[in-house]
Amino acid sequence: MKSIKYKKNIKKVLLLSALLSTAVFADGLTLSKSYEAALNYEAKIKSLDYQQKVKKIEIDMAESRLYPQIDASGTYQRRRYEYRGVNRDENYHSYSISLNQMLYHPEVLAQIESSELQYDLSSLNLTKQKQLIAYNITDTYLQILRIKNSIKVAEAYLDTARVHYQQIEKKFQLRLANKMDYLESKVLLKEAEIRVEQERSSLMVSKMRLKSLTGIEVGTLPDVDFESIDVTKLSLDNQASLGNSLELGRAQKSFELSKKDIDISEFGHYPKLDLRGSFSNLSSKEIINEYQDDRRVMLTLSIPIYKGGYVSSEIQKNKLLLSAASQNMEDIKREESVKYDEFKAQYYVAMNNILLYKESKLSAKAYLDSVNLAYEKGLKSILDVEDAKKKFTETQYKLIDSIYQLIRAYTGVLNITGKMDEEHLAQLDNLLGI
Repeated sequence: MKSIKYKKNIKKVLLLSALLSTAVFADGLTLSKSYEAALNYEAKIKSLDYQQKVKKIEIDMAESRLYPQIDASGTYQRRRYEYRGVNRDENYHSYSISLNQMLYHPEVLAQIESSELQYDLSSLNLTKQKQLIAYNITDTYLQILRIKNSIKVAEAYLDTARVHYQQIEKKFQLRLANKMDYLESKVLLKEAEIRVEQERSSLMVSKMRLKSLTGIEVGTLPDVDFESIDVTKLSLDNQASLGNSLELGRAQKSFELSKKDIDISEFGHYPKLDLRGSFSNLSSKEIINEYQDDRRVMLTLSIPIYKGGYVSSEIQKNKLLLSAASQNMEDIKREESVKYDEFKAQYYVAMNNILLYKESKLSAKAYLDSVNLAYEKGLKSILDVEDAKKKFTETQYKLIDSIYQLIRAYTGVLNITGKMDEEHLAQLDNLLGI
């Protein structure tokens, strides 16, 4: 009974520890921690990791053919029969050892090289999937931070719209404001409320997506003021070129594999040379054998003459596959080049927009202050104030979105050039101040 109770207590402690660690992990969720959680959660990563290990074993299997193949066998036989009316018994035992050493099999060396290429390709597949996860995590995480910044702006605008609506409502009740101003302020208030709800809904959806990527509940993420981010640190000058693209690297490895398959199939026309040796021993009192100890050493030369055209057909097939791999590689080059140029263009457009919207924000704030001052003096209506405030708010939204688009374009370049890794995620964490 004590043992059962002890086991139950242990299970409770372990469960509580797991829940607490998950909660702490979720509340302190950074980009790097999100990526770490996603790697542990993503089943495809585990599958590709197992496939990579399989390819490593296949290299060992291919190399094993270079070593001597040694076999041993033993036989014990007891025989009873009648010969010319006389019953006879024969007992004997034998054993043998054989050795087969490959001397010239060019296809084996080519198969080893092919296995190594397949291992490299599996490594690229694993790395590519990891970087794709890092890119998706970063994109979703940045969406959440962008929405949180937008919510702050929307809530600030909502608070002001509510205050102005209440003021206009009181004036309208006292016959100090006309119905048009009252209805206009009410419409603006509803628009502000809808905008806040839309942003909150978007935040909920983005958090759900982040949970689907990491497998953990997303708690309170760090507050990051987008306007305080030093975007000049996100420079593309020192980034790798398109030649480091993992997608292009996979296409190149597939092309090399197709070339190696042609070599392997062509070696089907080549002769093979083997060294073989054997030793056998037969021991029996009843059987007379002049070759009780049999030792043999031989060279075996095998020359292919005719196989019905199988090898030639296989060569033709692999050449067609090589052509397909070549076309696929060229297509991926074009696609990756287009994506690379698009991300770079988005980056420079976003950088230019940030500068413009920062200036625009200053102008919009100065305009809002002047309209507020004119309103206090009776020179502007409440609608003029709300219009100025709306322009200022929209400028804030556009500035936040431009900063988000800049970081997104920057991470897109990292992903295309094969640099979306732990090191750059840590740099983004530092840039965001989390």
